[in-house]
Amino acid sequence: MTRAFAAVLAISMAIVWTGGCQEEQTSSDVKQSRIIAAENGDLNRQLQQETKKRDDEIKNLKAQLQTETNEIKNLKTQLQTEISKRDDEIKGIVGQCQTEMNQRDAVIQLTRKQLGECAQTRIDKLQEEADKQCKDSISAMNDWNSELKDEVDRLKAELAKAKGEEKK
Repeated sequence: MTRAFAAVLAISMAIVWTGGCQEEQTSSDVKQSRIIAAENGDLNRQLQQETKKRDDEIKNLKAQLQTETNEIKNLKTQLQTEISKRDDEIKGIVGQCQTEMNQRDAVIQLTRKQLGECAQTRIDKLQEEADKQCKDSISAMNDWNSELKDEVDRLKAELAKAKGEEKK
């Protein structure tokens, strides 16, 4: 719009200068000058109106920008506060989880120890039972072995007696 006004102004000035150089047409030049002056006055009024509209629009846009900037600052502050709260909550949760993990690790270690003791006790009992069964088995075998020896001795004696009677 400013370019259009500048172009019209330049053209009108060129017409005025061109018309002023011609001395023969002074009466028509005066008329043209009046017309151009009237046009220039109209164009100046239009330019002033457009300039005022633009200035008002710039003021409105600046006010709108300031309002939006303030809103953004407020939102940023709110978000930073919210982030800080969330960070504190997360730190609390992490601390709580760490405490629970430490407690669970302690329980696991205690359970492992108890399982180890229980397994050792069970192994010891099984070993005792196995030893007892072995002793009982060995004792039974010794008793049976003694019985078999006695039986062998008795059979040898009978055999010797039978052989002695056969020789007679």
